[in-house]
Amino acid sequence: MPTTAPLPRVNPDFLTRPRLLAALDRWAPVTVLLAPSGAGKAVLAVQWAARARDQGHDVLWLDGEVDEPSDVVAALARHAGLEPLADDAATLRRLRRALQGLDRRVALVLNNAEPVLAAIGDALVDVVRDCREVHLVACLRRRLDPVSKALLEAETRVLALADMQMTREEVRELAALHGLALSEPEAEAIRESVGGWPALVRTGLESLPDRSGTPVTAWSGRHVAWFLRANLIPVLPPSARAAACRAALVERPTYRAVLAATGPLDDTARVTLEAIGILDPMVSDGEPLVRLPPLMRDAFREQYDAAALGPASAVHEAVASYWREEGEPLHALQQAVAGQSWPTAVRIAEEHWWPMLAEDPAAFVVALAQLPLAELAGHPLVEVGRQLVLADGTVPESEATRTLVADLLAWPDDELVERARGSRSGQVLELLTLLAAGARRQGRLDDARRLADRIELVLDPGRSPELGSASAVVRRAALQAGTTRLLAGETAAAAAVLQRAVFADEAPGDPFAGEASGKLALCAALHGDRSAATGWLERWTGSRRPTPRHGQFLDYGAHVARAAEAVRRLDAATARAELAALREEVSARDELWPFALLVETEHALAWGGRSTLRAELATARAQPGPRSTMPWLQGLLGACEAELCTSLGRTTAAAKLLGELDPSSVFVALARARLARVSGHHEEALDLLAPVLATDHPFAPLRVDALLLAAWCRSDDAADPDAAVVAGLESAVLAARRERLVLPFSRLPAGFLDRYADRVPVLAEVGSMLAEAAVRSPYDVVAELPALTPREAAVLACLVRGLSREQTARELFVSVNTVKTQTTSIYRKLGARDRAEAVRRAYQVGLVD
Repeated sequence: MPTTAPLPRVNPDFLTRPRLLAALDRWAPVTVLLAPSGAGKAVLAVQWAARARDQGHDVLWLDGEVDEPSDVVAALARHAGLEPLADDAATLRRLRRALQGLDRRVALVLNNAEPVLAAIGDALVDVVRDCREVHLVACLRRRLDPVSKALLEAETRVLALADMQMTREEVRELAALHGLALSEPEAEAIRESVGGWPALVRTGLESLPDRSGTPVTAWSGRHVAWFLRANLIPVLPPSARAAACRAALVERPTYRAVLAATGPLDDTARVTLEAIGILDPMVSDGEPLVRLPPLMRDAFREQYDAAALGPASAVHEAVASYWREEGEPLHALQQAVAGQSWPTAVRIAEEHWWPMLAEDPAAFVVALAQLPLAELAGHPLVEVGRQLVLADGTVPESEATRTLVADLLAWPDDELVERARGSRSGQVLELLTLLAAGARRQGRLDDARRLADRIELVLDPGRSPELGSASAVVRRAALQAGTTRLLAGETAAAAAVLQRAVFADEAPGDPFAGEASGKLALCAALHGDRSAATGWLERWTGSRRPTPRHGQFLDYGAHVARAAEAVRRLDAATARAELAALREEVSARDELWPFALLVETEHALAWGGRSTLRAELATARAQPGPRSTMPWLQGLLGACEAELCTSLGRTTAAAKLLGELDPSSVFVALARARLARVSGHHEEALDLLAPVLATDHPFAPLRVDALLLAAWCRSDDAADPDAAVVAGLESAVLAARRERLVLPFSRLPAGFLDRYADRVPVLAEVGSMLAEAAVRSPYDVVAELPALTPREAAVLACLVRGLSREQTARELFVSVNTVKTQTTSIYRKLGARDRAEAVRRAYQVGLVD
């Protein structure tokens, strides 16, 4: 029989949410609206029930706060045409067969369903499961056993708090119903402040009279706070209020961190916290999720009564201790700082400085900035580290620490080693390590190198044999010294000292072995030692941490090495994927980022993307920061950009750029030689290559590249060019053979290898490998750049801007005929027929940027 009982009324200014109505429209056998008070469960249920009736379905509405379980059974029985019996269980057994015969859907909607389901939930769920046309919609504030059973045994849909929370657009729509227009950022700020809680969003829509007395709606967080203080907090049971106030002090409120603050929750506290949404049990791993939006958290913090609950510092100390036991020192530090537990915070910073700096540098710096300077006296590691990482011009360290730092730099070698061997907990070595890292971060590479010298002096096995390599202090020092050498271009020295951070018995996930192995793989890749790079990458794979953490950026060197190895294997797809992953996962501010750009340059020269990368390199070089003061890295990035410019025909831009860089850099010298050869200056190119070939540098790919470039330069010599070219190619093949360095051969013009394949047979195989990998020759011989007069250059600039002859004449204060004459001369020098071709040619040869 059709249902006609009236449904509860809903205010017209309540928001209708189509996405949630659509979820209910799918008519699961059991649908549970499981969310705390104020989440909008009842409003949604009424809106959907009215909609279902309008669509011709039957709806039975009952409320557990006013209807008894027997009322629910009776309502179902009457709908099925049965007289209810005195025994609810017997009635439900009879109902099963009667309800199975229904020819139209009926929805049983139970608001405040806890008492009903607690009494007859198991039997009711069994009936619903067996009757295809009967659907149960239950509104609950916490999970009950019958619901858990339904989740296991029936097709059940759960709309939990995460679903019920309002989206940004829903906040805007609700505000519009009340006459308030919100921008997207304003709506998002409101949503975040109350965690998307519908009741709190609506509570904040406060109507106040304007100057003329007309009511105007605005959103007021103060009104929400008043509501929480006046209407929610006072009615909570004492144990629940105490738990909520303590939980509000937790900086990172995970469930177990909250328990560290509250102690074990009694049943009343747990049920109440679930009912008001602070605990949400609907998570996959079974541990409740803690939800404390900012306004609710602030309201509970304000109600913290130290007389009744004990000092707040005790809560902060308990939570900080929990995080330390969990191996999360950064969370512990943040908690101690929030509670102004300064001795605890300083102790955590001193004991776990490096792991926290590795895990999340930005968060660590924020926490450090809040430590009062007066609390740091007597803790030189924290004093020095705070000043170096903040670089904020704060008051210098204490007198004792300033003296210690000055002594570290002034002690004679023997005294330094003796002091380091006798220092407590390796304090001398730790301070040297920290000073080196800080100098490098600030771009003071010369200072960092001097400090690396001092670290290596202390680590010298001949001077300090007892240090060994297993100590964390020793391995950390080796890592920082090795990284400094790497960034200074001293890659062989870097590899030697980095090996002190790796030892035979490290456990899987050892952070020192992982980072050191990755950077050793990078050194080997830069040297072109592919077998060593492969070996260190295998070592790195075995040392990786079993689970991802914030500190995974320490593996950056390994990822760059993997990308370089893929390029050397002529595996374009793998290299592209590795480089894309690096861009996605690691900040471009990482100090090893230039090495990734070097690999990207090799990839772009071989397979394309040169214009885009060239623009990015120009931006990277111009970006202010510590790297801008490191000459070797500037030379590396500048040489990469110049190579791309040369390959694009923008030789003027390449020449200008190379003129600004240190000519002693092997990368810069090779780029200058290539530019000279491409521009037709063979002898100049050979002169530039001579010191590159004579220098004892460890970069095998550059040596092969230089030998090939020299052979190309000699191919146009008048005196017996073939013999010199063949000798040069044979030398290059010999140098490349050991590590199978094929890619440098692609830098020769197309067809050059074929021309000499009969004299140097291995070139045919090399050419075949390059062709199979679709590697294109990136450099073409270009004619010497046309020399434009200053007036022609000015006219060309106007042509590029799209100015007409008349506009050009007015801008340059000359006649139109003069512009015509200069334009004709420009066309002739550029070999162009019209303006478009002239502009295109000017860009190609680099006359304009």
